[in-house]
Amino acid sequence: MVDIKLEKIFQIHGSPVSAHFSLKKGITILTGENGVGKSTFFHYLKNHRAQIFGNFTCAFMDQFPLAPLSELRGKDIINILQQDLQGFDAAFAHKFLDEARMTKLLENTVESYSGGENQMFKFALLISQKAQFYFLDEPLQYLDNQNIIKLLTELRKRDNKYILIIEHRKEKIEEYTDHSLTMKNINNSIMIGI
Repeated sequence: MVDIKLEKIFQIHGSPVSAHFSLKKGITILTGENGVGKSTFFHYLKNHRAQIFGNFTCAFMDQFPLAPLSELRGKDIINILQQDLQGFDAAFAHKFLDEARMTKLLENTVESYSGGENQMFKFALLISQKAQFYFLDEPLQYLDNQNIIKLLTELRKRDNKYILIIEHRKEKIEEYTDHSLTMKNINNSIMIGI
């Protein structure tokens, strides 16, 4: 268990953020109303990971199309990550994409991928990293039910890792989660907790 305590260190939409919660091994879902600042919180964690998580290794998947590498072919991106990112498992990325029937897309530039293909490719890159923490912001967008199940099943295999998924479609993921957190705006303060 890792305790997270952020007391009004930053603001979202002019409201101070207070986060007091523990991340536990397994899958935790963070929900909240649209516009409350879940993605802003995700980016805060990403940009301040060294201060918050110390020496723990973290991997992040945001909700935007893969950029600025989108002009490269998928296989070139995997090769770059294999060379430049310690702990990146290119063989696993290829295996996952083969099982998702995306191998032929590796010859194409990422900018030619559909929304769902882009999401699955980004997920393959994320899950191929050897990390202790995985953070995913709206990973289910553009995915059909088959790929949603594939993504969540793959995450379930990492039950000894800390996984935080920001997702507003709680019903799609609930049966795969172990813990849940809620983000709320209460009296012009953003609160994150159980």
